Amino acid sequence: QGIAVIGDLDNPNLEQLAALTPDLILTGPAKPELLTLLNQIAPTLVTAKWGAPWQESLQRIATIVGRQPEADAVITRYQQRVTEVRAQLQPWQGQSISIVRWNPKGPAYMFKDSFASRIITDLGLRRPAHQQDPGHTHSQALSLESLELLDGDWLLIGTLSATGDAVDALEQARTTPAFRQLGAIRHGHYGAVDGSLWTSTGGPYAALQVIADVQKLLVPSP
Repeated sequence: QGIAVIGDLDNPNLEQLAALTPDLILTGPAKPELLTLLNQIAPTLVTAKWGAPWQESLQRIATIVGRQPEADAVITRYQQRVTEVRAQLQPWQGQSISIVRWNPKGPAYMFKDSFASRIITDLGLRRPAHQQDPGHTHSQALSLESLELLDGDWLLIGTLSATGDAVDALEQARTTPAFRQLGAIRHGHYGAVDGSLWTSTGGPYAALQVIADVQKLLVPSP
């Protein structure tokens, strides 16, 4: 609360930003011409690189603003949660999790270096053999005839919003024989997740939520 939204990364509202009279601007990857404009408002530093682990960005921000102990505490908390949940996942170590973003044009699976994929690996799980493309983004949209590429021991599906064309497309796909024949669907090893959180570039809070989502899906409730 109380934080002004000034647009997205590639197209901030520069007039609104200038009106905030910042002492410092932190940004993600940005075009050189935008960085020039931002530097005219206040000293500007880039805190992240596309595809880099969230820990690197957090540490860079901590260095810039002089909050290293706080960043170290956040990373320690993440590592503690990984250790805790990895132990609970011992019976499932080595099993595969398919991570899917459902778009209006069809499903896409996340590449093996994506944000959530790295957390899956930290937890001792893996991505399916047919989802090992290098990179931090996602595949092209797949046709309903190629849904077998989505399968794994477990399947997590997210959309970027709770309503809209992507949700409608997913609901339509659920009725198809190809979808119902996926092994993860037949065995009840699937769940819905927040696609914005799972399939975008996340930070420490998102990382902890990914761990919680995996724990909820795989670990039986007491």
